[in-house]
Amino acid sequence: MVTKTLVVMGDPQLTTTPEHPRGAMLRAYEKATGKKSARC
Repeated sequence: MVTKTLVVMGDPQLTTTPEHPRGAMLRAYEKATGKKSARC
């Protein structure tokens, strides 16, 4: 998905973190800088 300021994409790898049980994650990057903005 692409918005005015962000590019959001699904991560194809299965990931496990303390806040997120095993599964795929979404990552958001700022279009202007390429900097990681969020992870869900």
